[in-house]
Amino acid sequence: MRYEVFIGLRYLKARTGLLFSIGGVAVGIATVVVALSVMNGWESMIRDKMLNSEGHIFVRGNLNTYRTVMQEIEEVDGVDAVAPLVVKRVAILDKNIDQQAGAYLKAIDPEQQTRVTDIADYVPGKLSFESPLIELVESKTEDTIFGGIILGKSLARNLMVSEGDIVRIISKMVNVPGVGLQPVVRTFVVVDIYDSGMYSYDSVLAFISLETGQKMYGLTDTVNRIEVKIDDIFKAEDIRNKIQAKLGFVDVMTWMEAHETLFNAIKLEKLVTIRFPRRELLSPFVRWGTCWHRS
Repeated sequence: MRYEVFIGLRYLKARTGLLFSIGGVAVGIATVVVALSVMNGWESMIRDKMLNSEGHIFVRGNLNTYRTVMQEIEEVDGVDAVAPLVVKRVAILDKNIDQQAGAYLKAIDPEQQTRVTDIADYVPGKLSFESPLIELVESKTEDTIFGGIILGKSLARNLMVSEGDIVRIISKMVNVPGVGLQPVVRTFVVVDIYDSGMYSYDSVLAFISLETGQKMYGLTDTVNRIEVKIDDIFKAEDIRNKIQAKLGFVDVMTWMEAHETLFNAIKLEKLVTIRFPRRELLSPFVRWGTCWHRS
């Protein structure tokens, strides 16, 4: 028998309290491992849901001739797909202007957007802004319908609207001579409901077609965001730098930078999880084993 094994077995047999000390250490370490596993699983779930709803990299700015910019981005190694968007902060009201909510309005091209995100998986029907509901509503109202809109589930609940209802969007304010600032209001028909399972998205997102968004904001061949899907999300910073170098002075941001506050909070929780069991949970077991050993 090896000398180290002989000494170890002798102490384990002669000093029962040592078993409790070892058991306490084992329980403490197991607690840390389980807690970190839960935290890592939760972080992965949050990250996957977020990246299913938006790109891995965002190119932002007043992007004229955006199709050319998209071609240049697609040539970068590691880029899988790109999609153009017009993203604006708006106010949305129900038909009677009884309920209102702030929202991020995303004007998208459904065909290109589904190459970058899984947004179509969160819409019950086909991802489209054309619907028989629009003609049905037009036949019953004197309002000029600007198009179809898809609302986040929680946003629709807050506005107390559903499919086939009218909503009004205040897209911007204009200065009318002799009157002052007046809101520009467009009327849309809710054609579908978006349900990603994340309240932070479902409560603030609304979608219209890219063509409608460009028309509403007077943009001919311009978008203010291009979302990029890459083959490895953990190489986002490296690919971002390549895109930045190729495009020049544009604002390029990774998914990690866009959600830095959230992931820093998760990192802090992990740190607390590691330190808490070590001091508050592990120590009592060790002290218990030590007292038993001394007795």
